[in-house]
Order: sequence, then structure tokens, then C-alpha cells
Amino acid sequence: MIGALGYLIACLFVACVLTMLYALTRPINARGEMKSWRVMLGFFTAVVILPYVWGEVLTKLYGQNMKEPVAGVLADLDVNGGLRYYRVIRYGKDTARVIAVGEDRENWGGTEQPVIAITLKKAKDGEWAADSYTVVSSLKRNADSMTFPPYW
Repeated sequence: MIGALGYLIACLFVACVLTMLYALTRPINARGEMKSWRVMLGFFTAVVILPYVWGEVLTKLYGQNMKEPVAGVLADLDVNGGLRYYRVIRYGKDTARVIAVGEDRENWGGTEQPVIAITLKKAKDGEWAADSYTVVSSLKRNADSMTFPPYW
């Protein structure tokens, strides 16, 4: 939660800077009618949403064959509810960075959603395999960090 709040504050800062740059590049006679709060709201919305859209696009384009190795990492971590979803955050020629969110059923009846960052490498046969992983956020696994953009 604190990570998401920090993300929103950072996005607000970036939106303020972009609004200031936009206002400085407009002609002087057009600045009087500019509603800077609308411009800043538009920039803020774009800055918040674009990293998620980028992850969706990369997942749609390159993430089809990555489900099995991602599910294998969650099985290694004993996530008993399986994989909820995963998103490709970075994609290179033979490496990819994936954020996976699983579902872990607790003994007391609740559920937890651990977030795991996984680095995948492409083998010579074209199949993806997990190279390394980091538990980003999980109470059961004693990890509390965040990803960019924040997933939960």
C-alpha cells in the first residue's frame, strides 16, 4: 500500500514537471486561457496508466509461452492457490522480466497474493526457462517490497 502511494506521488511530481514544461513552451498570449490543472490531470492520468498499458502490450505480444515457467516458479515457492496472473514488464531478445501474482490460501481461511519478480531466459530451442526470481511481496515468505509499476 505504501509502495502504491509512493508511486502515485512520484507520478504527480512527473505530471507537475510535464505541465510546467508544457506551459513554458506555449505562446505568451495563449497562457492566460490555459487551465493548468486540466493539463496536469491529463498528464497525471497518462503517467499513472502508461506503465500498466506497456505491461499489457508486452504480455499480449510476447507472453504466450511464458505461463509454464512462471507457474513452475510458483510451484517451487509452494504457492498453493496457483497463478492469478502475470505481466511481462521488460522484454529483450533472449531475456524477459515477468511479474507474477499468485494466490496462497491460508490455514485460517483467508488468502494472500504473493508478488514474484521472475527473470526468464530463452533456451536455444526457443522455450522460456526461469533463470532467477525474487519474492517481492508476501507475508508468508517475509518479503515486503514493490515493483514498478506496483502490482498486487
